[in-house]
Amino acid sequence: MRLLPCLVVLAAAIPTAAAADPPILSVEPRVGRGISLGGGAGEGHVRISPMTVGVLVEYALRADPWIAAYGGPYAEVLDRGAIGVSGGVRLHPGDGWARFGLGGVGVLAPYTLAGVTASVGARVRLLGSIPVSFDVEGAAFFVGSDLPEGRVAGQIQLVVGFPLEVY
Repeated sequence: MRLLPCLVVLAAAIPTAAAADPPILSVEPRVGRGISLGGGAGEGHVRISPMTVGVLVEYALRADPWIAAYGGPYAEVLDRGAIGVSGGVRLHPGDGWARFGLGGVGVLAPYTLAGVTASVGARVRLLGSIPVSFDVEGAAFFVGSDLPEGRVAGQIQLVVGFPLEVY
């Protein structure tokens, strides 16, 4: 008897594809967490990454294929505090629910880091109407005051966002 309500809740939570086209302009509050990787000189380190919170603004540049520019500020919270920016381009192939991104990322204060980022993810609607995005983002930092000489640092995280269509 208790199985039926659980199945109903699970069926309602299964993500469905988003609208046929991504919005021309959207704002997306986001939160992410993952692992940080570092190393050099034959040595490597893996640890839980700082949580990131931020807002991305995405603006469509082309409709077929759907290509958009994105950018915005973010903050590292919990394990350490910092503010930074990220930006780049995203491709939304096919019906627009999948997305692939490539760009740059930089930490501005209280220390500096700069590098490249790549992501793969999806924009879905939960319960039929709530837009949610899930992205796996990877970043490689190769310059900055927080990076020991001759080393590279990286980060892989799962980022959950709530895209709000502006236009």
